[in-house]
Amino acid sequence: MLKVEGLQVFIKGIEILRNVSLEVEEGSVVCLLGRNGAGKTTTLKTIMGFYKPSKGKVEVDGADITFKPVHERTRHKIGYAPEDLKIFPWLTVEENIKLAANTAKRDYEEATKKILQTFPELEKLLGRKGYYLSGGEKRMVAIARALAQNPKYLLLDELLEGLAPRVAERLATSLKEIASKGVGVLVAESNVALAKMVTRQVYVIERGEIIYRGSIEDALKDHKVAPVLGLL
Repeated sequence: MLKVEGLQVFIKGIEILRNVSLEVEEGSVVCLLGRNGAGKTTTLKTIMGFYKPSKGKVEVDGADITFKPVHERTRHKIGYAPEDLKIFPWLTVEENIKLAANTAKRDYEEATKKILQTFPELEKLLGRKGYYLSGGEKRMVAIARALAQNPKYLLLDELLEGLAPRVAERLATSLKEIASKGVGVLVAESNVALAKMVTRQVYVIERGEIIYRGSIEDALKDHKVAPVLGLL
């Protein structure tokens, strides 16, 4: 289990996260739902080690990784695809994936074989440079690079936002397939409709605090949570 407990994070003297706690089990898809600026990205970046909390801790399968450096997170089987994707535009899809596999000291051929089972569309794009990928293709590559590190837990930041409905549905199906193979997936999302595509299990974050944990359907009935979701 990926477990976040009581995180408090300050950035430039401003409190961004307050007592944030959540859990992601292997084989599950969980959505961190909240409007822009609510604290979703900060939560994911803190889990990845880019920000250090003033209080709280991050555990992976019982191991405390709260203050471990970013590069050690992959050793604890955490994969991450950020909102800005970080695709290298001058490298081909194959080179982007190979770089991630090499970083994790994983065999590229083995990693690619498994990735193409989830994203067969990428096979014909392996020789194409990042410059020439569509938005949906870039998101597939971003997820593929994270998968190349063989994660047990996968963190995805707003990867469905701005996509055509058909493409978003395709990626949502892929995330469920990834989870079915035992990977725990945490998706940060600001759109309720997109969140519903991937899971019904959500944490709602507002002003840096978790204000709800449960199903989306029940959240919409909660008089404190519904107004927040109505602004998304």
